[in-house]
Amino acid sequence: MLGQITRPILNRIIDWTLIFSNFIIGFVMIAGCVLELEQFYEEMDNPTIDFSDGFTRTVVGRMIKSILKPFGYQVEKQKDFPKNRKEKYFVSASCYKLATSEATMRIVKRIEEIET
Repeated sequence: MLGQITRPILNRIIDWTLIFSNFIIGFVMIAGCVLELEQFYEEMDNPTIDFSDGFTRTVVGRMIKSILKPFGYQVEKQKDFPKNRKEKYFVSASCYKLATSEATMRIVKRIEEIET
């Protein structure tokens, strides 16, 4: 099952996790992207993974944990999503806290002039 997570799905998980990690400090990281991830999965013609499988959902959570660790995020607790949310497959996720002293990487944003 783990070997069936394709590059497009992995890239989506990484992109959304890094994007939302800048906005959702101290909250459930996957909450900002889970609807898009589930929609992406459901629109696939021939999905190679199955989000109805608990192991697959756990692997997605562990990938998010691995992606966030170098940026100083640590798991604080597990939290269920509110019942009024529209997620179909994911019902809970880890909450993260930022420990900047543990960070080994950072995202650097800068504006540079284009030379012509």
